[in-house]
Amino acid sequence: VVANGVASGIATVAGVPAAPAVFAMDPSGRGQAVANLATGQVAAAAGSVLLPARPAQPGDVLTLYATGLGPVTNTPPSGSPPLDGAPSKTTTVPRVIIGGASATVLSSGLAAGMVGVYEVQVLVPPNLPEGDELAVQLSIGGATANLVTVAGQPGPLQNVNVVVIGPGSATITSSPAGIDCPSVCSADFPAGTEVTLNAAVAAGSTLQSWSGDCSGS
Repeated sequence: VVANGVASGIATVAGVPAAPAVFAMDPSGRGQAVANLATGQVAAAAGSVLLPARPAQPGDVLTLYATGLGPVTNTPPSGSPPLDGAPSKTTTVPRVIIGGASATVLSSGLAAGMVGVYEVQVLVPPNLPEGDELAVQLSIGGATANLVTVAGQPGPLQNVNVVVIGPGSATITSSPAGIDCPSVCSADFPAGTEVTLNAAVAAGSTLQSWSGDCSGS
């Protein structure tokens, strides 16, 4: 630092690749996140904010706003928004967890027309729990952002029913867990969930084929 022609002593500071912080409605940085759905609504309980709102549901695209997500491609000049036609994407993809469920990150980069503001678009996971204050955790580059919340509600369920036909014996289990046939041969899963069935065939028995809505071997 130089003041009136006089230089100060040299000081060193430690730098980190990212120091993420997610924007919240409250200036404290806690509570309801600034989290927009593709419909233009906030992912909050209806009536809880002075904006159109509804809980997020599985399959929704949710946009979070943040700062401090680190280096980007097509770095704009200091103090300037991203260049037109040259998206500034983060060089590291953040991880986002909503209500304990991992969300797929669709895009992450500087928001158009803004300086130093990042937007992260995620796909709300199929196993989203229900609640008005689901914790949203964003981490990138080994650093975790402040804890904010959104409202969420599960989507419709789909039933998977397993029937074993034939004289042989086998145990059928599912991933995610739910099916453990012959004890539990029917279970509900959030719509859109990919359910994998695994067969443990008893000695002397043979799995001939899957049928119905199943595919594979």
